[in-house]
Parts: sequence; C-alpha cells; structure tokens
Amino acid sequence: MLEEQMKTELKLLGLEEIVHPIFYNSPVGIRFEIGCGEVYDNSDDVRSKYINAALNRTLQLFKNALPTAKLLMWEIYPQKDDEQLFLREFENKTSLSIPQEKTEANVVVDGEVTKRVRFYWDIEKQDVPIERLFKEIILGDLGGFPALVSSVYLFDFDCHVMFHLYDDRGLDIVSKDKETLVPSYKQYSSWILDSDRKRVDAIFR
Repeated sequence: MLEEQMKTELKLLGLEEIVHPIFYNSPVGIRFEIGCGEVYDNSDDVRSKYINAALNRTLQLFKNALPTAKLLMWEIYPQKDDEQLFLREFENKTSLSIPQEKTEANVVVDGEVTKRVRFYWDIEKQDVPIERLFKEIILGDLGGFPALVSSVYLFDFDCHVMFHLYDDRGLDIVSKDKETLVPSYKQYSSWILDSDRKRVDAIFR
C-alpha cells in the first residue's frame, strides 16, 4: 500500500522512478546547499558548528516545504546477510521502530543485477524523530552510518513534494507544481547551490 502511494506520487512529480541526482531528473525542483564553511577543525575532527549549521538549514527547508509529510522511505542494496544488520543500525541511529512495509526488487546497478530493498514508514501512524534522522544523514559521510547517504526520501502527499537530503553538502526538493516551491525559492534563495542557480532560476522565472 505505501509503495503504491509512493509510485503514484512519483508519477505526479514527473518521475517514473527514483533516479539520482533527483534534482536533475525532475521537471520542478530546487537544489540547496546546506554544508557551509570548514568541515574539520585543526585536529581533523568534524566541527560541531558545521553539523549544526547544516542541520539548521535542513530543518528550516523541510518545515517550509513539507508541512504535512506523510511517508518516509529508506532504500538499501544489501549483500547476503547485511539487510538485518543495516536495519538494526538504522533503528539504533534514528530510534525508528520496524517499518510498516518492505519491498524487494532485483535491479541493474552499474551493469550488474543486485537486490534493492525499500523500507516504508507511515509518518501519520508513528512519530518520526526528524531532527535526529537528518543529523544522522548529515553525519553519514563524516564517520557516521554510510547507508543513510543518498538513501532517505520524504513525501508530502497533500502538497505533492519530495524531500531528499543526500548528505552533509546539500538536499533536493521537487514538486508537482512550481508554485508550491515559490516560497522556498524566494525565502531561501541565498542557499541555492551556486552551480545550479541558473537552472533553478530558469524553472521559477
């Protein structure tokens, strides 16, 4: 059921499937930069200021663009017995309980057939610690749980918006109609990734 809801939503967003990078494969979207400044301090430790700033931007953008988030999906490509290990680590990092739905499919990645597993949570039926989840995604490439990088998707079925925080550097927000994202485009214009600003401006011009 949750998978079918997601597939229906993807079609409304102009997507047949989830293809990375989300922003470049979506008709309407914005790519924001969340990681700013120096990542490491003089001792090569990740600066808490960098993490907190990235998290703050992420939370502001999420609350602005997805006021009624309905679905969380996490996608992994486990090898052999890795699936349960991944799920236990996910639960440990995010405190989320066992997902309400799971799907499996064999897909081609880099020319090879591999198993893809997707876990689904109905946000209306259980609390999702969004701030903790986002922080763990941001930490994914910085000594955290790497299976969270570029693998977590949030959907708002009322506004028809998908939110994809891919790592500590940035996130993509895509929608069915550009009018839905105009407030985010105007309010957080200075956060748009410079290399993609021309493309974003062309969408909302």
